[in-house]
Amino acid sequence: MRILSFVASALLVGAGYSSSSLAQGITAVRPLQGYACKALKMSERQMTDPYFVVPMLSQPSPMAAPVGRAASIVIVESPPRVVNGYLAAILLNGSPAWISAEVVKPWESFGKPKQECIPSVMSNGRIGFDFRNQGSGG
Repeated sequence: MRILSFVASALLVGAGYSSSSLAQGITAVRPLQGYACKALKMSERQMTDPYFVVPMLSQPSPMAAPVGRAASIVIVESPPRVVNGYLAAILLNGSPAWISAEVVKPWESFGKPKQECIPSVMSNGRIGFDFRNQGSGG
């Protein structure tokens, strides 16, 4: 139960703009075309380790400079563009990044199996996430 609570908290932190958006009145304006949500593949131990970090890199290489840290939800190009085992992605500030394809998996909602995650431009102009029921269209 503690792990599920931690996962739920991590998802809210990873979806920072959308979770805090409820209190601030920020809403999704439009989908971010050409991108999709992915989730990090983490073991139970990694989920609870405050020092575990998945780097977002400047180039598709293990030697590339880190440009950020992956949140629990990662925005990747769709269809996926894989180079040298790395997926093209973007950070929440819109900067390009790369993440190892081995550390991500399809995004799925815990507790709401028909919910989908849609990378979106928010009403404050920032990138965030729109969580909606599949087929709701808005």
